[in-house]
Amino acid sequence: MTQHTDTAAQPTVFGPACQIRGDISIDGDAVILGTIEGDVEASGRIEIGEDGNVRGNVQAGSMSILGRIQGDVRCDDVLEMSGHIEGNIACGKIEIDSSATLVGNLRAKVIAISEGAIYRGEVYIGPEALDDLPETRQAAENRSISATRAAAPAEADDRGHDDAGEEAAEIETAPQPSSRPVSGLLRRRSEMLSRSNGAKA
Repeated sequence: MTQHTDTAAQPTVFGPACQIRGDISIDGDAVILGTIEGDVEASGRIEIGEDGNVRGNVQAGSMSILGRIQGDVRCDDVLEMSGHIEGNIACGKIEIDSSATLVGNLRAKVIAISEGAIYRGEVYIGPEALDDLPETRQAAENRSISATRAAAPAEADDRGHDDAGEEAAEIETAPQPSSRPVSGLLRRRSEMLSRSNGAKA
């Protein structure tokens, strides 16, 4: 269930003791100091503190990451990173501090990496880096689930038709009782009656 938060001026703050399971959509800025298991989307800026932890995809206008993200990250403007991200990143500009660790592919128009930063993945840099972005892992999973659910009723109907066909085939091929023994008895009975009538005559 997605939770919607409306913030006119002050950012929405998720404190250190906060533990949330579910997707969050924020109209404005957000500060995450606790743990969120789910996707997070904000129309403004997202700041993740040193003890902040997000297990899900994160999307915002701009970001400052001191904590940890396990999921894909999309940022329209500047992403300042000195924490740990395991996932693919797509942003306008990224500044990776010397204490940062990134494991995943990176797409950005501008990249600045300080000495000492740890990075493992592929880099796409330049004005066209954000063109034809691949979908996030969660979007791919949702699409796969939707396709599976859509196909399930059709498969069930096919199985139903197959079962009905098998039953009909069994009915059609079931052996029918023979009428020959009955007709033979009637014929013999008729012959006996004829002989009896002839003897009386």
